[in-house]
Amino acid sequence: MYNLPNLKTDVINGWKIDWTKLYGELQQGEYKFILNEEWFSIIIEFSINENGEISYKEPSLM
Repeated sequence: MYNLPNLKTDVINGWKIDWTKLYGELQQGEYKFILNEEWFSIIIEFSINENGEISYKEPSLM
């Protein structure tokens, strides 16, 4: 699990993506990340607990 306060980039297939300029620092709570493409969408539901730890459900396609 990631320690969110110290997380500045995510590594996705070798690419580093800094999400803080887009979303800022996410606080404790439940979130849904949706990536929309022309023919499909990927949805990832995740939550951040009081310790900054992230847990997530299996990604789904729509």
